[in-house]
Amino acid sequence: MKIYVVRHGIAEERSPGVEGDPGRRLTPAGAELMKQEARALAALDLGLDVILTSPLVRAVQTAQILAEAIGARNGFRADQRLAPGFTARHLGEIVSEHRSAKAVLIVGHEPSLSEVVGQVTGGSRVTLKKGGIARIDIEGHDLTHAVIAWLLPPRLVNGEP
Repeated sequence: MKIYVVRHGIAEERSPGVEGDPGRRLTPAGAELMKQEARALAALDLGLDVILTSPLVRAVQTAQILAEAIGARNGFRADQRLAPGFTARHLGEIVSEHRSAKAVLIVGHEPSLSEVVGQVTGGSRVTLKKGGIARIDIEGHDLTHAVIAWLLPPRLVNGEP
């Protein structure tokens, strides 16, 4: 199984006019960058079976952009486990629940995503930038044999040097 881990795009800063952390939206520039990244990912033909996202607005918007560009026939689904506080145990549950899938994409938040990617792939420290993507390859149906296949900042996905 391949797990694609995506950090949401650039979002509004925390401010009194924004409905707390859950209500923060992608900025117009953040949405545009995610659309560019989504087109690049669509060209890779990732063969996604499932797209799951944190229920927070900026993550849902990111998942929606990705699902539309990729042409995900099943769209995407919000999963509370991908909200801030996401853990390796949560990822293990997701892998187990989707064991027949060949490729799953998840959208979430920092610092949880980077910590989990590092934990399940041997303790390496990784950093997912906003809009960054990592691919974890898993042999079998649990996280025992998980390796990081790649980690890309959004500028590389978008073809920048």
